[in-house]
Amino acid sequence: MTHEDKRYSLIRLIINAGLEEDFFEWLNNHGYHDFFGRLDNVPVKLIEEYVSTKKLLDDGDDHELLEEIYSIDYEDSKRGYIKARKH
Repeated sequence: MTHEDKRYSLIRLIINAGLEEDFFEWLNNHGYHDFFGRLDNVPVKLIEEYVSTKKLLDDGDDHELLEEIYSIDYEDSKRGYIKARKH
């Protein structure tokens, strides 16, 4: 996964959690201002730090499940069906 893919996935996770305003406030407190609709200048490590402090992502099975969900091409799958994982 490239840095841009990782950045996109982490930001998508933050937005899906409804924490975008909190994230921008947190970034502001860390010296990042005036984004003009882009977060390209924010280091991925800093975004990872925020996600970690909010406990939005676990390094265990939940992380693997989220990676699998992000990789699904819903247009190719039947009615958005997600196959169960084998344990």
